[in-house]
Amino acid sequence: MSLTFPLFLEGIMELYDGYNLAPDSSGILQHVPTTMLDAVRLKAHETKNLTWRWGEDGDDACVRVVKGGTVGGGSQDDEVGKKRARKDSNSNSSSSNSGNKQKGKQKGKQKGKQKGNNGVTHAKVCVDGFGVESPLPPSLDKYWHQRARLFSKSDACVSPLKSGELTGTGGAQLSVEFVVTEESVAERWYSVTPEIISRNMAGYFFALTSSEGEARTTWPPIFVDPFCGVGNDLISMCLAATERDRERGRNKFHDGDGDGDGDGGRGGDTSSTIMGCDIDLNCLLTTSKNLALYGVERERVLLVWCDSVLLLRELQGAAKKGSEALLKICRNEALRTKEGYSIFRFGEATSVLSDLVKGVEGGIDGGVWNALTEIQVGNLAEAAVETHEIFSASAGGLFLSPPWNNTGYYKNEEWTRRKFSLQTDVAVAGMDGFDLVSLALSVVKSAVVFLPSNVNVGELRREWKGFDCEHYMHKLNRKNKTSAAFLRRRPESA
Repeated sequence: MSLTFPLFLEGIMELYDGYNLAPDSSGILQHVPTTMLDAVRLKAHETKNLTWRWGEDGDDACVRVVKGGTVGGGSQDDEVGKKRARKDSNSNSSSSNSGNKQKGKQKGKQKGKQKGNNGVTHAKVCVDGFGVESPLPPSLDKYWHQRARLFSKSDACVSPLKSGELTGTGGAQLSVEFVVTEESVAERWYSVTPEIISRNMAGYFFALTSSEGEARTTWPPIFVDPFCGVGNDLISMCLAATERDRERGRNKFHDGDGDGDGDGGRGGDTSSTIMGCDIDLNCLLTTSKNLALYGVERERVLLVWCDSVLLLRELQGAAKKGSEALLKICRNEALRTKEGYSIFRFGEATSVLSDLVKGVEGGIDGGVWNALTEIQVGNLAEAAVETHEIFSASAGGLFLSPPWNNTGYYKNEEWTRRKFSLQTDVAVAGMDGFDLVSLALSVVKSAVVFLPSNVNVGELRREWKGFDCEHYMHKLNRKNKTSAAFLRRRPESA
């Protein structure tokens, strides 16, 4: 009888982007492709602290192991790395001291200027990395200033749309208007992951799940983002999947229904499929615009308008019935966006309908309104309609980035079960963050969970028993930004 023990690794991934790029000049940065990150992971049953430096250099990434690890290839290299790391830390501390002095001088100058203005104050203009002034409320200046960090393309959309166009069943053209509130705008900006962190997480996630995908020959790996929001993490997953499939010669999408559009019969696909879900139709329309902006193939992604908790519970029920139980969606009831991406409906999403303005009052005729509100999927086993099998309960993985209570979590010293709750639009009575993750892990064998930066690591150890867990803190330009846990189910003891 052989025993296996859960692996729990902790580390820091330090990233730099082009806006505050400050790489060390020590010359020990190693250029390692993203797909080779797995080579520097520790073996099972080992627990060491790692500090990685990550920055972009063309198509490659720069990774440095400052202490521990095996990248150097020997103890001598590790010792050299430690000495250089100490030297770097000393230089950083001295530079920070000089920086503080400089800041003090600047503050003094600013005070002097203010005194000479005869009490007249001038409003500051917030400009993003593209030189565009902020149209947002002043409370969101912080996020607008970092817009180029959130999305590298200046045309990317984050704020809610005021209207959208859809093609419904039978080619009916739907024009939908939305209520846009200050709260909905703020929630969007709170929820966006910086692009360099999102790309990092997606690339590493695909490296962890590659063996599961290779093991399946009759079904392609399907990866699900249950809370896709405006699509930044979804885009990163799609681009990572495209790169991985290109490396393995899997650049063909199977057209199962034979109509030439490449969107049917995914049981024979050779490429990975990414499914993005959200309860807000406005988010999915925004995601569609961003997917097109980044050139994501239409065949690569499926958008599902649903309550993600209900979807996960449905998948959990399918998993209990059998490993090959499939979730099915009506192909002929998909809505198509202006950019050509399909939006499917699953279950009830009545809370979203309250966001659709004016409804019948706005001139949307009854037939179109019904087509929009009565698209139901439920149990289609007995329905005499063409179905679209999109997910196997035992395939792929989850990229879980729920709305962690906007910015409220960082005000607590530690995020714990007692202090944390999901937002009301995605929470279910009695379900907290751990319950949500446990529900997700009951569906698939592997997942990446995007976490608050002040997550209680001790609770992760206790709650996620039976899973290998790699927990990393993401530092962006030397500041704690986010953290993520990469989880993989342990094989059963023999």
